[in-house]
Amino acid sequence: MDTTQDINSDGNPKTLQINESFIGFVEILDQSGVGLEESIINCITKNNLNLPKLRESSDISITLKRLCTTRWSSRYGSLLAIRHRYVDILKCLSQIVLRSKNEDEIFEANYLKVHIEDFQFIFSVIFIGKFLETVNVVSKVLQFPKQKLSTAVSLLNSALINLQEYRSQYSDFFEIAVEIGKKWDEHIYISANKLVEYYDSDLSNALAGQILSFRSCFKEEITKRTSVKAITELLVIENPILATTFSEICTACMLFLTLPVTVATAERSFPKLKLIKNYLRSTMCEERLSGLGILSIENDRARQLNLKEIINNFAEKKARKRNFH
Repeated sequence: MDTTQDINSDGNPKTLQINESFIGFVEILDQSGVGLEESIINCITKNNLNLPKLRESSDISITLKRLCTTRWSSRYGSLLAIRHRYVDILKCLSQIVLRSKNEDEIFEANYLKVHIEDFQFIFSVIFIGKFLETVNVVSKVLQFPKQKLSTAVSLLNSALINLQEYRSQYSDFFEIAVEIGKKWDEHIYISANKLVEYYDSDLSNALAGQILSFRSCFKEEITKRTSVKAITELLVIENPILATTFSEICTACMLFLTLPVTVATAERSFPKLKLIKNYLRSTMCEERLSGLGILSIENDRARQLNLKEIINNFAEKKARKRNFH
């Protein structure tokens, strides 16, 4: 959206005008929803109207901006972007912590995530942002070269009154900060419920509550973990007594860690099958074929087995000696 003020030839701003133009009549042959949509799009295209621009005019996107230390408007814009993109920032930092392979990136993202989740940070963004909002408006108006002194004094007095009133609006700022903080918890609830719907036979609706409780109990420990495997070790290995308390988290972590990324390992079993069951072994039973297949595919683990111990166990089970008393 173009927010630059249009001016006349004498340097004065143009007046704001909203005009409605008649394009013409359009014959509608198909009165269904799809037909009406096609007719409207064809009419807009025929009149050389920019459809993407018409769509974007109703929504002004707010993105993160680099801070400029010499401009007050830049400070206000940065805080405004953090306030409106709070959940997106935390989601992005979480993805970096879990997926990045750069240790410096993981450390920095984890550090920022911990401080951004702090309620004091959220409240500071709201409180300071409200102050800068008032200052920013006055600052932009005073930058106009033909501004009158009386108007400037009036604006400054109004800004001073507004800033003084903010002292009695502490509870309002507090409630706004609480609502923003809840958005991240709501995102966790929504994501957890989606996972429960997908794995309804393995997980229950208690997953979201357990995640929030686990985060509250092990907040400092979680910040030191940079992968799902490390978090699983924290819960299952280092604190096994809590595995029953956070059973849904354990199940979700196990599902994540055991999901195969590709099917290449399973596909290798078919070439092995042709090597094992050849023409000389055509009468092999299914049980023996399966056993030989496991030994062939899992040969790395098979080579680590203690054959002497296996033979002794087999001999003990097949021993025909009996003790008579």
